[in-house]
Amino acid sequence: MFIQVFSHAEHSAITRLSSVSDRSGNKNYVRGLALALRSHIAAILAVAYVFVEIPLFALVYAHCRTDFYVATAYREPGMALEAEALLDSLRTSIGPSVQRHIERRTSGTVRQLYFSDLKSGSSRVSFVAHPYVERQPWPEGSERGFPLYRLELDWSHGLPTISKDSTFPEYGRGEMLLELGIRRIPSLFDRDLDTSPSEIFVAPAPQDLFSRLWVWVEQANGTPRDRGWDAAVRWTYLSVVCITTLGLGDVVPTTTRARFLVSLEAIIGIVTAGLFLNSVVRRRGGDRS
Repeated sequence: MFIQVFSHAEHSAITRLSSVSDRSGNKNYVRGLALALRSHIAAILAVAYVFVEIPLFALVYAHCRTDFYVATAYREPGMALEAEALLDSLRTSIGPSVQRHIERRTSGTVRQLYFSDLKSGSSRVSFVAHPYVERQPWPEGSERGFPLYRLELDWSHGLPTISKDSTFPEYGRGEMLLELGIRRIPSLFDRDLDTSPSEIFVAPAPQDLFSRLWVWVEQANGTPRDRGWDAAVRWTYLSVVCITTLGLGDVVPTTTRARFLVSLEAIIGIVTAGLFLNSVVRRRGGDRS
């Protein structure tokens, strides 16, 4: 059905172009041009399909990247590497503050401390602190040995403030003051498995660390900030998936504008592919005759 519609449209266009003549009566030149275009219409459509439509829509998608949800962004290899780098930066920057808070809480000495299990929410990140607390003798009911703590940074009620004083002498001015919630994770050997109430304490950190956390949370929530080659590959991939009507579902439009663009590219892809196939069939039929 599509082939018949496209064939009729092409035949009508060629007939009209062939019947055009200028005032000098140079009708043969126009007819020759029409026949030349008709003989190369398949190549023209193929070039337009690959080198015009796909890159054009890829640029549009890259400009509207916040209108799409990338369901597989959290599983990409770069996310795990960035999470490990962020945990190392967190241990270096806020590790001393976390260590002092745990020592006050346990009345012991933290010999070792490392972070793991970085997770994200809509506007927060959380991770687990693994301290080795040493103290002799241990008081009854104290958090001894290897207690685990879940720390959470939440900026849903506002961004962290900038330190303008010297309250924290080990850090310079202009550092971010992060309000962290800390709560102990109960172990299987605890008598009471209920978690203790979350406590809030303030820890200074470099401003670039919070920026990296923000970008990581955005990507974990399906809005990656690709740049350069990575962005070109991602949005070209989406353009190819849309124009070929594959619909894999790993990148989903979330706004009306994005849905309109995806639908428009799919329609253009179907029409262009139909014209291309029609031109190839007609050309082969002409060669055989």
